[in-house]
Amino acid sequence: MNINIYFEFPYPDIDKVPYQPIGTTTSHLHSAILLYKKLENMYTDFQFNAIDTTQHFYNNEYGLPTAVAKFSHFYVIIENPDTKKYFCISYWDKLRGIFDNAPDWDLENMAELFACCGTQDNEINYQDYGIKYTPSSNMCLHITAATAIEELRHTTKSWPEKLKFKGGNYDFRSHVYRDGRISIDNDRIAQHKFIKEYAGDSVMIDINAASEISHRTFDAFGLGAALIRPKLTIRYHNPLIPNYHYAALDCDDLGDWDAHLNAYFETFEELKKNPDRVRDLAHQGRLWYEQNATTEAHANLLSKLLDFTKLT
Repeated sequence: MNINIYFEFPYPDIDKVPYQPIGTTTSHLHSAILLYKKLENMYTDFQFNAIDTTQHFYNNEYGLPTAVAKFSHFYVIIENPDTKKYFCISYWDKLRGIFDNAPDWDLENMAELFACCGTQDNEINYQDYGIKYTPSSNMCLHITAATAIEELRHTTKSWPEKLKFKGGNYDFRSHVYRDGRISIDNDRIAQHKFIKEYAGDSVMIDINAASEISHRTFDAFGLGAALIRPKLTIRYHNPLIPNYHYAALDCDDLGDWDAHLNAYFETFEELKKNPDRVRDLAHQGRLWYEQNATTEAHANLLSKLLDFTKLT
């Protein structure tokens, strides 16, 4: 079988190991390279062709494809060019954009959709959109963050004096910012710097983002901190279980922003009284990270989930 794998190359030479970053350091692109190599080794009778979407689909007038375009930075497309059937591995924030307005997607030939985020109907209560997808796993946003996590995860941890969060200031996060009790920093800094800043905290939080889950969840897991966050809508192949892998907010209506915000402090105070639970959450989160959220683990999982008979 002839198989084309479309993704944005993070390096100029796909065969160079170890890969030396010259451009983007996004984890999913590095995992795409690992997946490509694994598939070559697993299916020796297949012809795999890695195609750099940056070079192949760049338009001199419009630049790179937009986020909802089929061959953009946010997707890995694995296609049988003879049948036109393909797998889509998505890392996009709002998958409903594909199905609501998808002139170039050829949805009839999408054999399977793999998703790790962005399956929500809206960014208020994050109800499920009803997209049919195969759950995969997720990672830190950048490999530089993952590297810093391994270097710093054994940092001695202590109870944070104040809840803090690193991320964009919009939607519910704007409400949190105006409230002032949680320190939100949306300055863009190098990944290793903010990982170092958080490495000593025994408790971290994630605040829902454009894709529901943000990469702060995986930063917390990797660092071995107990995570506080809303209960997740997104599903993973190996489930993230509320109050086992993370402390889920006791809030039935995330659209009630005051109740939503107060639930962080209620959970924070509950954990403060129960250090054993903090340690258990941190331990289980770290185990999930090791088994699912490294680039290697993510590529391993995808290589096992892909069924190429669906592309015939």
